Amino acid sequence: MSELTRRAFVGEVGVAAVAVPAFASQAPGRDMYAVERFQPFIGEAFRVSADGRTWRQCVLEEAVGIGPAPRSDFRKPVSLMFRVVEGEPLPSGNYVVLHRELGRLILHLNPVELDQRSEVIFN
Repeated sequence: MSELTRRAFVGEVGVAAVAVPAFASQAPGRDMYAVERFQPFIGEAFRVSADGRTWRQCVLEEAVGIGPAPRSDFRKPVSLMFRVVEGEPLPSGNYVVLHRELGRLILHLNPVELDQRSEVIFN
């Protein structure tokens, strides 16, 4: 997989921030990055691509809160752990992540340990 610059990434996907149609229809004030949004999808498949042309399948293994909220008006940080179904681990970088119900997300995935897992953290 070639290194994808921010400029090339934005050029491929057309946005520089998370754009998720399924979340846009939520009632105002709901936190689209709350752990409760992702927990129902543990064990489900997600499609992941760094370039919008080559897709890999990952499974969401874990969605947990990681510590207290930094302030009373913040939610607590969230960790999402994905496992690559087959092939090499994903290198650290920005990815288009597709799910049948959550829609399209733009996430920064980081490899974890020496296995096939990648983590996303929402602070």
